[in-house]
Amino acid sequence: MLDSQGFDNWCHALQLRQAARTVVEQIRQAEPSRRVQGHRKNVCGNYPSRKMGLTIQFESHRNELARIYELEHDPDVLEYYDQPPAIELTYLAKSGRRNRHHYTPDFFVIRTHDAGWEECKTVTDLVKLSQSSPYRYQKGVDGKWHCPPGEAYAAPLGFWFKVCCDADINWVFQQNIIWLEDYFGSPLIVPASSIAQSLLTTVKLQVGITLAELFQQHEHASRDDIYALIATGQLYIDLSTARLAEPEQVRVFLNREVAGAYQQVISVAPGSLCDNHPLAITIGMELLWDSQTWTVANSGMTATGLLHASGKLIELPNLVLETLLKEGKITSAQDADFSSCHPTIQVVLAHAKPEDIVAANRRYAILLPYLSDDPPSLPSSTIRRWRDHYRKAETLYGSGYVGLLPRHGMKGNYSAKMDEGVRELMLQFIEDHYETPTQRGKWRVYQAFVTACKAQEQPLTPPSHMTFFQAIKQRGGSCSDSTA
Repeated sequence: MLDSQGFDNWCHALQLRQAARTVVEQIRQAEPSRRVQGHRKNVCGNYPSRKMGLTIQFESHRNELARIYELEHDPDVLEYYDQPPAIELTYLAKSGRRNRHHYTPDFFVIRTHDAGWEECKTVTDLVKLSQSSPYRYQKGVDGKWHCPPGEAYAAPLGFWFKVCCDADINWVFQQNIIWLEDYFGSPLIVPASSIAQSLLTTVKLQVGITLAELFQQHEHASRDDIYALIATGQLYIDLSTARLAEPEQVRVFLNREVAGAYQQVISVAPGSLCDNHPLAITIGMELLWDSQTWTVANSGMTATGLLHASGKLIELPNLVLETLLKEGKITSAQDADFSSCHPTIQVVLAHAKPEDIVAANRRYAILLPYLSDDPPSLPSSTIRRWRDHYRKAETLYGSGYVGLLPRHGMKGNYSAKMDEGVRELMLQFIEDHYETPTQRGKWRVYQAFVTACKAQEQPLTPPSHMTFFQAIKQRGGSCSDSTA
């Protein structure tokens, strides 16, 4: 929660008028204006909010509680209050009579850059209400539900009024939050510093490692250790895209910025669908779009249906889908594999400083319009320089993103420097211990190779595991096998 000074700073940053500030102060000081009640079709309860330091009421597990989970774990949400003081709604009834009454929304939410009221409804209820009260609830051209009288009340204060429906809930995120619930803020589950450092080092050097691979490579670390690092933000996963119950689908990063960099790189990795005709897409194929996984539910002559893990179904005209594929904004989830990228990219990204990745992400967002077929005219000298670096890296390594990393991104020689004796031993080791009918896991073969290097009469310096894995790939070995 915000302290007194923090609240003053927030009001000043938003330049709130006194009337708006008074409304927020009353909400922050007031008790919930009503107690929620359970009925035959819903189960109410109280959620102990760590963010707020108090309990938050909910009337439905499948709607309001799900929204509480989202608000609780959204870093942009500073505070949220259930059952705030009633507001006055004015609108026409279906008969034409003018209605005017007080109404209690479900939440008032204070975000970093704005604030407003939220009302949670099911789609079924909204459809019925839009028929009985067409001027109170409406579905807009944007496909979202609106409450015009609520918006009219909030707008003069500089706030918003949103209708949240169950169709917008990401159930992958919900399942992951419930999975991690016991690890949030728990003083009982704290990994030993040596274990935590070992895990962090692995994730740093193996950008985009899957959770399953992390489990396999660190048998000395319990799963509780790894989940605790995720829950406390020391390791990052996108909780909205893959279920923790399916660790082979979950990719782990040091932070959100590295995850964004990884996504930029694999979006143009070899094997993406960018060059394929959209009508060749088959039903059941998984596509990656804006870090979200979608399954092709239907592929027609004019449109393609995409199904999200949350159950949401959308239809994209094939011409739109083709454009998104061509621009690399939609790629194949199956082919999005970091190991398919140029080894230089893997090394550069693994050793990039956090501040460099943040800068590269910012530069990419600014540069993106200038990479289109119809770029803005008269780019600045800085834009032209970034674009030149992007194009050069794209030509050399298959990804222009690494060319945007400042200072360290493309400087120096990242090519492997290896003694010829070490190289010969490595290739022989791969042939004898990996390229066999049983094909042991490449990580265990690498560990045995390191031991063999040290056991030589004159100990040899082994290459990194990434160089070893790349050698396997270049010889035609699979890089997607178990790393156990």
